[in-house]
Amino acid sequence: MRSRAGRGADRAAPIYRRGQSALAFRPAAIPCMIFAVAGAPPAKRSSQEEALDHLSGRRQAQQVMASFSSDALAAAFDAIGEAAVRAGARLEIAVYDGSALMRAGNFRYPTEDVDIAALDGGWPEWLTAAAEQLAETNNWSDHWLSDAVSFHLSPLATLAADHILFGSFPRGAGVKGLLVHVPQAEYMLALKLKAMRVNDPAKGADETSDIRNLLAVLKIAEVEAAIAILRRYFPRSAEASEKQRFLLKNMFLIPSYSRPADGADRDAPRYPAPSRQT
Repeated sequence: MRSRAGRGADRAAPIYRRGQSALAFRPAAIPCMIFAVAGAPPAKRSSQEEALDHLSGRRQAQQVMASFSSDALAAAFDAIGEAAVRAGARLEIAVYDGSALMRAGNFRYPTEDVDIAALDGGWPEWLTAAAEQLAETNNWSDHWLSDAVSFHLSPLATLAADHILFGSFPRGAGVKGLLVHVPQAEYMLALKLKAMRVNDPAKGADETSDIRNLLAVLKIAEVEAAIAILRRYFPRSAEASEKQRFLLKNMFLIPSYSRPADGADRDAPRYPAPSRQT
């Protein structure tokens, strides 16, 4: 849940919001590697080493299994909203990638983390404590809530034009402590096209499916229309978009969705699209 940063060709300024104290970082554990010399008998391992290996393996196995559903994510947002109310605060966050598609759309399923925009001033202590408690309770990764995506966001995107308020938490009646925004479909498509991780063995299939579904939501059937959306948010990426053009051209060879014979749209991909004309 600590802030983790990457680098992108189109560096972004965080668009959100307030914190009361900076988030503390803890040094990551450094794995120990033991090499065996060929022909030599294996070194005898102490009971302490074996116990540490057992605990480490169990923790890793738990975290591999710790993907969460849309319902689990909503419950986590409820818990964070309740923590905000107890702290006398009201927090607004923007959620991206798989968790946004899972909550606001109908074509992404369990995810392992929640990507949010960085909070101005760092994370308040109550948010850090709430996220840590949720990770412990649910066997989620320590980094299940992360603002590393902030460095990949567009500085040209705005809250008013390019995001929608998707939900307020806790759900039900009463005071709301957490407001959750998601990017509209055009901005989400631009983020996906900029990253374009379709060759990643672990994420490639999901990334391809996400792009195809977003194209269907926006009724885009031409390469140049998709690149125009990429250019709106990431002009430099659009100027060197050979990879995107090639992959989009191949995507358009296979329809992503066909309307059923009865005309119903039960299975059509859905995600919040902008109301303005493009």
